[in-house]
Amino acid sequence: MADSLARLLLAGALLGDGTTAESEVRRVGVLIVEGVPDYLYWGTRFGDAAGSAPAILGVISGSWNDSIAAHIPDGTRVAVRTHLDPAGERYAASIIPTRTGTENWWWLTGRGNRPISADGPDSYSSARLPTLDRPTLLPQFPGAGGLP
Repeated sequence: MADSLARLLLAGALLGDGTTAESEVRRVGVLIVEGVPDYLYWGTRFGDAAGSAPAILGVISGSWNDSIAAHIPDGTRVAVRTHLDPAGERYAASIIPTRTGTENWWWLTGRGNRPISADGPDSYSSARLPTLDRPTLLPQFPGAGGLP
């Protein structure tokens, strides 16, 4: 599932003003959420005129792949927001290893927001990663519009 900006990014298309979707996504970031209800919630949280809303991608079982990850531009802020349960951890485990060069990925969980390090494919769940509070995260992800 992809909102309008994410669909333009995946298609390699231009925005109405002639700029690339890639440059806009690099500016506003990407939010990857788990499941249809979360996708619908986040996909409708921002209005069409929201100039800093992130591109929203929704994942369901088996839908994430390397091709989707390859479309996310290097240097883009990416938040992976999965559920705080074993299924959510499996989704995160399938998404996080597909990072392609950008080191500005975050896993947002009920346990706190964790930066995703380059320590290995399972580093997202490592106790070595610091838990960040919201004021620390939001300046890093301004397009989030107040991600809880």
